[in-house]
Amino acid sequence: MKKKGSINVNVLLLAPSAGVGSYLRMESRTGFSKDRFAVPPLGLWRISGYLTNNKYANVEVWDGYIDNEEYLVSRLKEKKFDIIGFSITHQTLENDIYFMHACKKFSPSSTLVIGGDEATFNYVKVMDIAPIDYTVLGEGEKPMAEMCMKIKNGITDFTDIPGLIYKIDSDYKNTEEKTCEYKRTGPNYAMDHKMFSEATVSMDWKVIPYERYWDQIESFYEKPNLNETRTVRIFTTNYCPFDCLFCSSTNFLNAAGGSENKKRANVAGLTPEQIMILLNEVLESHPKTRNIFINDDDFVLQAVRVQKFCDLVCEAKEKNILPNYLTFMCLSRIDDIEEDTLAKMKAANFKMIGYGVENFSQNMLDDLNKRIKVEQIDRTVTSTLAHGITPYMNIILMPPTAKLIDVFITIERCLDYIELGFEVATEPYFIPMAGAVSTHQGYEVLIDEIPIEGTEVVLTQETVIVPADAEVKKIVLGFKNHYEKCLNEITEKYNLQFHPARLRSLVSFYTIYSFLGKKYEDRLKRVDNIIKNLYVPEHGGFIKDKKEFDWHGATG
Repeated sequence: MKKKGSINVNVLLLAPSAGVGSYLRMESRTGFSKDRFAVPPLGLWRISGYLTNNKYANVEVWDGYIDNEEYLVSRLKEKKFDIIGFSITHQTLENDIYFMHACKKFSPSSTLVIGGDEATFNYVKVMDIAPIDYTVLGEGEKPMAEMCMKIKNGITDFTDIPGLIYKIDSDYKNTEEKTCEYKRTGPNYAMDHKMFSEATVSMDWKVIPYERYWDQIESFYEKPNLNETRTVRIFTTNYCPFDCLFCSSTNFLNAAGGSENKKRANVAGLTPEQIMILLNEVLESHPKTRNIFINDDDFVLQAVRVQKFCDLVCEAKEKNILPNYLTFMCLSRIDDIEEDTLAKMKAANFKMIGYGVENFSQNMLDDLNKRIKVEQIDRTVTSTLAHGITPYMNIILMPPTAKLIDVFITIERCLDYIELGFEVATEPYFIPMAGAVSTHQGYEVLIDEIPIEGTEVVLTQETVIVPADAEVKKIVLGFKNHYEKCLNEITEKYNLQFHPARLRSLVSFYTIYSFLGKKYEDRLKRVDNIIKNLYVPEHGGFIKDKKEFDWHGATG
């Protein structure tokens, strides 16, 4: 890719907005709460590093979690940005669209671009109501570099760059109505091992303002535990190829074009040695780091790689290259874990492994295409805890095919595990991500009509996939309002000031049993007793100055 031309190119990248630092923005009504988005947008920072290191552009990153709207507007007035890119998610879409209109208002000559999972699968909805010029399909590095190169040479037409969507207006003579047609410029093949490694390892960690994120997180606590709050999130592979029905990201790279040699994208990742280089860069850039969260969808996909990495970590700590206090967390599938892998992970000081368990009903696991057995879940998480590593289980309580018995099985099993010291985080139901297979299987979907502030447009947003079973459907339809009532009740009853993932899970269980009425009072009391034992000081639970950190939030 030749970088001819002398024109300086300025790029502004905006993170998904959960509505925190933005003084006019509310929390997103369709997903993430503002205290669960406490991490830098690493995808944008990788694009920033790629464009900057290769001298394609000067790049700024704006994140509403730490930057406010006033600052954004001031930058738009002060500087001419050739490209403004928005990373969007299903859960933050209403705020993301608001900022698209705001950027167009204050920087009308800029080319506006969207990217990310939601953009790749849902570009029509966004481009219909927002002033977006192009959608980038899949990874942003290559298309954004091509766009910057054209601008350097005075060209602003990007319709021949592979991996983009753009629209053209059409007039229909019969109806005299103007409509638009969407054009795809070609495939954006996933980065191969070489490019993925170069782009990831060469990220400039010094410019990522982790300290500002830590300050924001620690503001939730009276006496924060720095061993948990001072966490840096990294990624070492490009995606998980296991095709769970509720997952959008597993289809992301394939929808953009897959790999050049096949439709399905190859899994690309860093070698253990490259991960060590990255770790050294992180610690040099942010010496107050205490914990590393390896945020790959499935870090333990290749046991040999993980074991080698753990050996290198142990060796580096023995030589005082890495500090002994440094801990690690990661995500894994249940069926990846082996005893010898766990032993090495413990030796390297892994303190938590997040498992996508999803459900404890075998029927639900089969329907979700998890390809695991309940017995495997119990064996793996029990072994993990036995090695001194906390298992963190992610659960979906009411999938589309759930019966009431499936919900009860999952809740009661979660309660058993919580009492034994396991971590559990739940989502009550499926969120209809545009790229997930389950979103397009014909289930009933709840829809919100959300006016976008400051505009005349309305976002029609799918918010919940409704289970087919009548009893479970009734719970789902009443869940949101009843959850808020139960959360307020428990918060006031036990004088709680913070709601980490495990507590929110317990409140979800409480909500369901409370909603079902007197017949389930015994189960309701069990949940209440667990909350009291965990979170009320006189019962030996968490004390006021030692609140548990919300790892569900830390994952973004």
